[in-house]
Amino acid sequence: MEGLQFTLYQRIDGIPTMRDSDITELYQRTETAGLTRLMFDDGSIRNAAEFVDHVTSFNVLFFVITLAGKTRGYFWLNRIEATHAYCHFMCFPEFWGNHNLNVRIGQEAMKMCLKEFAMIMGMLPTSNSIAINWLMDVGLNVVGRIPKLIWSESLQKPVEGMMLSTTMEDYE
Repeated sequence: MEGLQFTLYQRIDGIPTMRDSDITELYQRTETAGLTRLMFDDGSIRNAAEFVDHVTSFNVLFFVITLAGKTRGYFWLNRIEATHAYCHFMCFPEFWGNHNLNVRIGQEAMKMCLKEFAMIMGMLPTSNSIAINWLMDVGLNVVGRIPKLIWSESLQKPVEGMMLSTTMEDYE
């Protein structure tokens, strides 16, 4: 897709490819859009400093999504194992209007990640049906519903989760 870029946070000879302030701005945009509670309802990230610490840690691959020079969102892979990783997406609301384009961007992100891993997985509360449906449109397959899989900080109890996964074969 012309003009689409996935910029990876990394350190090259000790120099980061993104400033902490740029990553903080991404968190603040998420917060301004009212989406931080939805994204981080498990309580794992409570503020911009924790977000920066998480996505810049050695065991996370963090990407910023730009198209035609506009930052559309970000995603990261964590829980990285030899064969798989878990993926987390965030698309800023001002870009929600073009579902088909967002699906194509998600597919390109998945194909890029699947060059490095045999499988990409997602785990979401079943109450987040918009994200689950988008991931299914992107090409992830439902593995199953698992009771009490995810901690909900806002409800102060575990909630049912949906597991999804994809492999390169899903895009051939």
